[in-house]
Amino acid sequence: MQQPIKILFDNSVLKDNLINLFEQNHILDLKNNGLLSFYVSDMTFHENIIDLSYIASKKDFYNRIVNFLFKYSDYNFFKGVDNIILYELSNENFEDNYYLYSKEQITTFFNDFKNNYANWDSIKEIHRNKIKSNSEIYEESIKILVEEENEIKNLKSNVQINNYIEKFVTKDLFLKEHSSKILNELRVLPSKERLIKFLNYKMDSMVIGQFIIKYKTIFKNIIKLYLQDTYLKKYMEIYKYYLTFHYEDRTKCFDKSFNDNDYICCMKNLDILLANDSHYMKHCFEDIYKNTNKKILNPDDFIEYLKDIKYIK
Repeated sequence: MQQPIKILFDNSVLKDNLINLFEQNHILDLKNNGLLSFYVSDMTFHENIIDLSYIASKKDFYNRIVNFLFKYSDYNFFKGVDNIILYELSNENFEDNYYLYSKEQITTFFNDFKNNYANWDSIKEIHRNKIKSNSEIYEESIKILVEEENEIKNLKSNVQINNYIEKFVTKDLFLKEHSSKILNELRVLPSKERLIKFLNYKMDSMVIGQFIIKYKTIFKNIIKLYLQDTYLKKYMEIYKYYLTFHYEDRTKCFDKSFNDNDYICCMKNLDILLANDSHYMKHCFEDIYKNTNKKILNPDDFIEYLKDIKYIK
């Protein structure tokens, strides 16, 4: 049986013109016939939906978007990435679709919203605290990278650099188990490439340390999941890219593009990210999933893609 193409909505495409485009091209028929399957990220609500609901002039638009998401997604709503990772850290075996809310949870979610706005104030506060925590971890990561770069710049000779690399690799909790392999790999590289490769390994180690702190866990739990095809592993890869992307321009501060990381992580088992983004999200997505058939498409390109594969005329 043919598997449906799995599509995630990014917040940037949730506009009236998307609703009209889907209606004009009978996308709902493709979904109902099992050719397409749509998903919604938890971040969509924290970025957009909750705020829309508070603005009287946006009420009609809010209702259209929510109805659209329910109609197309069949309750395929992702949990927050932090909650998905905490589940992975707490369980030996993963239930099917453990990364999605149950239909009952989503129904309760929206009933509470209609009946009790106070609950949503507390949810927004949780989201604000998450942003604050992520910002603090990001700032600390950049600080560590700057300090390490300055330390390496003070090394005057290849001998000093090699000694520094060997000392770090053989003592680091993450790298020491494979220190011989890593050192042999580094030794054959020209000096500039060797240093870049080493810094890459060092960033791996630093990100693992940051995740141990963030999720209040221990090293062996992180490594166990890092060696599997998990959301934690994918999020670590994405976070590393985010650090590298911003580190290249020190004037960049922690910004809203960090939220893009959740959408990109949710794409681990999906096929198409539907997004109007040509900046960080697109660059990160294309790097993280470069060896896959996954795509990031804007709505118009998505329709053209469906025409190319003969799903619509």
